Amino acid sequence: MTTKWRPAPFELGFITQTFRNSADNDYIAARLLYCNGLDQQFLWSAEQAVEKYLKAILLYNGINTADIGHLLTRAFDRLDAITDIQFDLPDDTRDFLEYLQVYGTNRYLQHPSFTAGEELLRLDKTVWHIRRYCDYLRGEIKNSKGQRVDLLPAQLRRILNPRTLAQPHRFRIMHGQLERVLGDQKSSCVLKLAFELHRDRFDPTRAAVSWLRAAYIVTFANSVTRIRLEPKPELCPNRAGRRSGSGHELHQYDAPPRRETP
Repeated sequence: MTTKWRPAPFELGFITQTFRNSADNDYIAARLLYCNGLDQQFLWSAEQAVEKYLKAILLYNGINTADIGHLLTRAFDRLDAITDIQFDLPDDTRDFLEYLQVYGTNRYLQHPSFTAGEELLRLDKTVWHIRRYCDYLRGEIKNSKGQRVDLLPAQLRRILNPRTLAQPHRFRIMHGQLERVLGDQKSSCVLKLAFELHRDRFDPTRAAVSWLRAAYIVTFANSVTRIRLEPKPELCPNRAGRRSGSGHELHQYDAPPRRETP
């Protein structure tokens, strides 16, 4: 289906605030919960984040989500109804959604639950790929000749730009909640990863999304070598010494000593 839905500004604002921004906050919460060893709570927040991202995409494209509930696979399959957007998603996306659908919604421990150690990286990967489409991509502008130009082709080219795929941590959504937390919209230049990590000691919320940025880099920088990212003990004290992967190289970043405030 090629949607012709043209939402009013207040409708776009509602979708953005209720679904995408809420999903961004759930995503930050999931990373903080993981760092503190709260695996079941991490899975619930991860499920909520992915669920809201998928619903936001559908709503931005005029697709009903009332009957989806917590069925991530149903939301994922419904993306096929948007025929004028070819979603470039990893082959294992559905497998991870099935995992979250079963174990993420297991809030009351109705059945046994488990984590294998790579869920955080799988969440980072899934969110990055899905979130690229989590915006109103259509719209129209008038060119110099007064002709209306559809913005969708240009938006899809931006999403699929090879430079973005090669450097995924540089992808931005205008007025996105994650981007606001990172503070990237306050500067025209991209802050270096090391600088972001140094500031993490002063703000746990920034710590969560800065480790997200690091995860983007190591997850997608090399498609052959898998690298495990282990949080620093002082940032995630309850996660120190726990395995977050199996047999992967360990990367850590040193932060400068904290300066006392006079």
